[in-house]
Amino acid sequence: MIKRNSLMRCLISGLFIGSISQYAGAEEWTDFTWTNTETTVYMNASTFPKTLGNITSPASPTASLKATGRPTEAMKDSVRVWWVNFNPQLAIRGFTLQVNINNSGWIEGNAAKDVCVWVDGDCKLFPGPTVQYVDYPTVPISVRLLRNSTTPYDPIPQGTNIASITLRHYTGLVPTGITMGNLHYVFNGDIVPLVPTCDVKTYDSTVKLPEVRRSDLMRSLWRYQGANKEFTINIDCINNVSKAKITFNGDKMPGVASNDVLKNMNSGNENVGVQIMFDDTPLEIGKEVLVKWWPSQNTKLKFKAHYFTKNGSINPGTIRAKSEFVITYE
Repeated sequence: MIKRNSLMRCLISGLFIGSISQYAGAEEWTDFTWTNTETTVYMNASTFPKTLGNITSPASPTASLKATGRPTEAMKDSVRVWWVNFNPQLAIRGFTLQVNINNSGWIEGNAAKDVCVWVDGDCKLFPGPTVQYVDYPTVPISVRLLRNSTTPYDPIPQGTNIASITLRHYTGLVPTGITMGNLHYVFNGDIVPLVPTCDVKTYDSTVKLPEVRRSDLMRSLWRYQGANKEFTINIDCINNVSKAKITFNGDKMPGVASNDVLKNMNSGNENVGVQIMFDDTPLEIGKEVLVKWWPSQNTKLKFKAHYFTKNGSINPGTIRAKSEFVITYE
C-alpha cells in the first residue's frame, strides 16, 4: 500500500491599518522656525501726555520677530497678525488702541487681524522651492493710545502692559496656522494724569457798600447807580483748567422776576436788596456762570455789589445780605 502524505496549507489573513492625518508631518513639509518667539518694547512714560481732554500718545518703538522659512509657491510660508490683545484696564480708563504695521498708517487694533507681516506686508511668494529667508524680521509694528475725555483716570503703574500682538505662522499644508510668537508693548514708568484744579486763594468775605441817602434810593428804581462796591475772588488754577464758573447762592428778593437780587436779611426794609454784577451783567442767584476761559495761577475775578430797590417804602437803617459762592472748573 502506498501512503500519500497530505500537505495541509493554512491561509492566514492579516489586516494592516494605517492612518493619514490632515496635518501629520507638517513640520517635515516646512523648515520654518522662529529665531525668537517673544519680544518686548517700552513706551516712554516721560513723553506720554498727562493732561486730560483730547490726547494722542507718541508712537511706541517698533517691535518685530525673526524667522527662517521658505516663502515659496510650494511651501507658502507666511506670518500674519493673529490677535491684538489690548489691556482691558486701559480701556476702563477711557483709552483706545491704534496699530501701525510697516509704517502703512494707523488703524484700530481689531483691524490688524490677518494682516501680513512676513516675509513682507503682502506675504509675497517666490517661484521655485529653493528660496529661503534666514533670520528675517517681520515687518515693524508700533502702537499708540488715544483718549478724548476730561474725566480723571487712575494712575497707570510702571510695567503695565499696553497690548500684546500675537503673530502666527501659516504654510500651504496647514493654512489654519501652526506656531506663534508675541510682541509686547509696556510702559517704562508711571503715568500720573494731571488733574485740573482750582483753589480759592483769597476773597472779600465782607463787602461794605457806601452809605447812601434814603431820598436817593427813593428816587431810584431797580439798580442804584449812585454807589457800588467792587470785590474780588482770587483763584489759583493749574494743569490746564479750560474754564472756571461761579455760582452765587442765597435768599432771593421776593417780587423780582429776574431772580438776580439778594434779599435784605434785616427787618424793616424788604424793598431794598443787593445785586451782584460781573462784567456789567447781573448774576442770577443759584445759576452757574462762566467767568474765565483758561484761568491760570493767581487769576483775579472782579465783581460789583449794588443797592437794588423796588416799589414800596424805604426806611433808614442797615441793609445786610448774605451769599455763598461755588467755583467749578473743567
